[in-house]
Amino acid sequence: MTLMDFLLAHPVENMEEEVIVSPRLQDRPFLVRSVTLGEMDQYQRRCRKNREFDGEAFQMLLVINHCVSPDFRSVEALEQSGCSTPEALVERVLKAGEIAQLAQSICNLSGFGENVRTLANEVKN
Repeated sequence: MTLMDFLLAHPVENMEEEVIVSPRLQDRPFLVRSVTLGEMDQYQRRCRKNREFDGEAFQMLLVINHCVSPDFRSVEALEQSGCSTPEALVERVLKAGEIAQLAQSICNLSGFGENVRTLANEVKN
């Protein structure tokens, strides 16, 4: 099997992985999905304003759009929690460090071995 045969047989779209983000949730893994190059570019553009990059907004986009389970965009979850947006739901149920760890896990699955903050700094420059 050639390298191209292997790559074609193992596409990287929609790769998923279970991750544990904190001791508080050690028995409750999250299922996350990888980010495509196009999605990463879109998120970076959305989080850049006046040459400033909003790292927290970037993390939130990753968590909301790439956390398969739980689904923070679920209408049922939003109604049950009384939250009007997925962002409000994430902030209500996860600690700041858990959000950062979840975003980092999504980046790792997507092939970015660096810290989300490091990626944000690269986008700034």
